[in-house]
Amino acid sequence: MSLQDGAMQHHTATTLNQWGNTIAWFNGSTVLVELVAEPNSSSTHFTIDGVIIIEQLGEDRSICGPTDDRKLSYEDRDARGMPIGCTTWIIDDVNHTFLTAGHCADGGTSDIGVVQFNVPLSDPNGNVQHPGPEDQYATDPESFQSEYSTIGDDWAYYGCFPNTETGMTPYEAQNDFYVLSDAAPAVDGQLITITGYGTTSSPVPNEYNQAQKTHTGPYTQLDGTAIGYQTDTTGGNSGSAVLNESTGEAIGIHTNGGCSGGQNWGNAIHNAGLQTALANPQGVCIPNIMHFDFPNGLPYDVLPNVTTTIQFMVTAGEEEPVPDQVGVVMEVNGNQDTIGVNYLGDDLYEVTLPALLCDDVVNFY
Repeated sequence: MSLQDGAMQHHTATTLNQWGNTIAWFNGSTVLVELVAEPNSSSTHFTIDGVIIIEQLGEDRSICGPTDDRKLSYEDRDARGMPIGCTTWIIDDVNHTFLTAGHCADGGTSDIGVVQFNVPLSDPNGNVQHPGPEDQYATDPESFQSEYSTIGDDWAYYGCFPNTETGMTPYEAQNDFYVLSDAAPAVDGQLITITGYGTTSSPVPNEYNQAQKTHTGPYTQLDGTAIGYQTDTTGGNSGSAVLNESTGEAIGIHTNGGCSGGQNWGNAIHNAGLQTALANPQGVCIPNIMHFDFPNGLPYDVLPNVTTTIQFMVTAGEEEPVPDQVGVVMEVNGNQDTIGVNYLGDDLYEVTLPALLCDDVVNFY
């Protein structure tokens, strides 16, 4: 809990694992950490290994003209990736996961470990402020796919775990996403909008620093998988969606400044590596083919040398379950076997796990 604003986050062993043993970003200089043990728990403890703070650094501007024309905006589908401070956004894949620039996620979760929505204004000195933990999501390290080599080949695709406080995914909470174009079009008078969390400098108010802002400017160039536009951006806008106002579709990912030389640049959506990644999702980006639930819960522990019966439900996701093809694959000490199940009707199944020994290492799916 932040002692500055009372924002709170609650963790279990499962969510701590998803968060890589880190917590949400909090405002202020003091955080209260409490451990709540289950009744009759054995000795329980935690260790605080370290604390990370944000250092504000100035970045080169890429404003296309004499003034910064970006205005405050409140797009629900755009987020800020922390700790790097880049922009990231929800897309229209099956699980509504994320795109950003490759150089923003080259280090995976060390660059974007947390995705933040509903970001507040910065303080009067320009120091970033954080939304409550209910608007922060841990990224899945298994989901990251990226490339960072040159303009036009600078992209990242990844997903997040559900929120610790609400249990919702980012899309379930924000209820908005960008539709991806099949390819960036030829230049023909279109306007490009860039929305993101860029840095600011005078005379723009300090409070706007790395808060969400937007600007629209002309589409100027298509060069292979590099796209150019004269839309205002700064550091922190990296990763933003490049939105074609003519179609309402995202045609690329903003990656580079350059307006001092004529235009800013992005990675076109038809980049072959990006398209291959989108067609081969990893981690939480993999579609939920079917949904599983345990109506009576899962056993916390079991007696040795006796069988254990578990009931579970399988319901439709992207596909319909076929009852006589549902089974349980069980691995004991590295040895895998398939166990038959009983279909009880109404999407409910029952499986009897074999007797186990005390030191057995068990997984099943």
